[in-house]
Amino acid sequence: MAPLMLRSETRLCGPAVAGWMSMKTLLRNMATGLYFQGPDKWTGNAADARDFKAIDRAIDFIRTWKLDGVELAFAFRGTNQVTFVRVEEIVEI
Repeated sequence: MAPLMLRSETRLCGPAVAGWMSMKTLLRNMATGLYFQGPDKWTGNAADARDFKAIDRAIDFIRTWKLDGVELAFAFRGTNQVTFVRVEEIVEI
């Protein structure tokens, strides 16, 4: 199943936009708990991790580089909250 995307006629306003704009889309190594930062670079700090900005970009990166044992992580700016989702729950790799 492909990730859900916002349709072009959908309009977000107010708090919905603020919440959407403040979320980072990250990759997290499930074995180590570290976040992807760059080629051969991983960090324990979600704030320092690469922000893929969209689920489909992160999924494409996983497919292109054939990464195993990673999951999507969603970090919310201004908080220490990070939510994890196994890639297989969203799409077939």
